[in-house]
Amino acid sequence: MKKILRMIAIGLILTACESDDSLTINQEWIQISNWGQENLVKCIAVEGETVFVGTADEIYRSTNNGDTWIKLSPYNQTPNLNGLFRIHIKNLVLFGGEPVEGFITSVDNGNTWNKVPNSIPETETVNSIASNSNFIFIGTRGSGVLRSGDNGESWESVFQTNPIGESVWNIEVDSNNVLIYVYGKGLFLSTDNGMNWKNITGNIDFQHGSGTIYIKGQTIFFGTDKFYKSNDQGASWQEIKAIENGIEATASVTSIISNNDIIYASTGAGVFYTTNNGEVWTKLPNRNEFFDPLFRLASNDKFIFGVDNYNVHRISKVK
Repeated sequence: MKKILRMIAIGLILTACESDDSLTINQEWIQISNWGQENLVKCIAVEGETVFVGTADEIYRSTNNGDTWIKLSPYNQTPNLNGLFRIHIKNLVLFGGEPVEGFITSVDNGNTWNKVPNSIPETETVNSIASNSNFIFIGTRGSGVLRSGDNGESWESVFQTNPIGESVWNIEVDSNNVLIYVYGKGLFLSTDNGMNWKNITGNIDFQHGSGTIYIKGQTIFFGTDKFYKSNDQGASWQEIKAIENGIEATASVTSIISNNDIIYASTGAGVFYTTNNGEVWTKLPNRNEFFDPLFRLASNDKFIFGVDNYNVHRISKVK
């Protein structure tokens, strides 16, 4: 009888474990790269189980969620490539912002890269890349925002910062909404794919921090050395405070992403997520006792990926 009860108990425990895969209590970050501390990580992009990472010197690809990596050949098989600052995937085409050669693309999963011809200044630095179903947008250091409706074959200017020339540091899109952060000038929003713009900065202090942005419908998050939220596309703003919301946003918010309506934000205090559009935040486990901030996040159906200065880390996503 005791043996039967013991078997039943074990069965109940196993069933409970199998059904608890939606909980975050046992989640842990694991480091999935080891490139040394002389190779600064700059960007990450994920499509399915394929992960691309750009560093200050090289580009890496994993086709198994970061379990193994290969180093890709440099742009045009020459020493010209100096890593990637930004990387983005749309319609199986890779778009990269590279500090020496400017804007480059790959149509063969990163095996070879080519410079985007015409329309973009020869050595223009690409700070940010985003896309929706109709367009891909790039934010540049001195040429404003450019838009392509043919997957990068041709480009048109839709936002000019000249003659001032401030950098368009971040771009995020949702449906027809395009949100940009212009260094030194604040937030600008277009609700018609970049045809018209308005400054929605309001009274936000945007002079400090990374200028991290996120938009979905009417909701906008903006991370500086403080964390802000708007429920009406920037008509009004509220500061998300640690004591009220559970998020320790005492240091600059560096990355905000969403996955299946769960929003993740990385701060100097760790990575937090919210299931109710930012009303309450829950902290994911730290990677170690002395947490190094993850300055950029990405995700797929299984994992949340984060990069610090030198390596890539992952954790099972919240379900």
